[in-house]
Amino acid sequence: MQRTERIMIYAVLAVCLVLGFRAAQSTPANAGQPTAPPPTPEAPAAAGRTDDDPAPARIAMCDIYDLIEKLVVGDRFEATRKAEEERIRQRLKPLEDDISALESQLKLDDPDDPAAQARSRDYQKRRNDYSLLRGQAQQDFNDFVARQYIEAYDKVRAAAAEVAGRRAYTHVIASRHAGRAITATDPERLVESFLGRPVVVAPAESDITAEVAAELNLR
Repeated sequence: MQRTERIMIYAVLAVCLVLGFRAAQSTPANAGQPTAPPPTPEAPAAAGRTDDDPAPARIAMCDIYDLIEKLVVGDRFEATRKAEEERIRQRLKPLEDDISALESQLKLDDPDDPAAQARSRDYQKRRNDYSLLRGQAQQDFNDFVARQYIEAYDKVRAAAAEVAGRRAYTHVIASRHAGRAITATDPERLVESFLGRPVVVAPAESDITAEVAAELNLR
């Protein structure tokens, strides 16, 4: 059989297969069988949404990171933070004064004087004590600021829930605006910036950040 003849036969076969497939599609699967009666009004065929079905999701977004930062650096939190700083300073001051007085005395002492040598040992001990106390004070202050951030988060979350309830939103996603410039340069901070922007595209009207800020009396 010539190559041209084989090509023509294959082409005719392909056309027959296509026509047969289309005919099968156009023929109902229950052809020749009695047609089912139409549904009665008491048993509708179309299954619509019932009262028991959950409400459709309505999703909003809110830049809670910006609002938390504004709360923490604002007057409401700054006053208590400054009071904590002063409390820590007063905690360190007596030891700082002792060290300063010993330093002044040691400058006048004769290094060979046994009393001066005793003061030098006392000075070194007080410096070590101060280093430990200052480290603990710094940790205490960091813990205090961390508690402020947690408190600010709770306030922002509650305000977002209040606004979402009024606007009938079922979900609020915490996200910085996708168009906000990323200024970080090191890889770790860049990843944090990316993770803080889970919403890539959203309609402008779904952003409730301004309303949540108003709920918190933030500018």
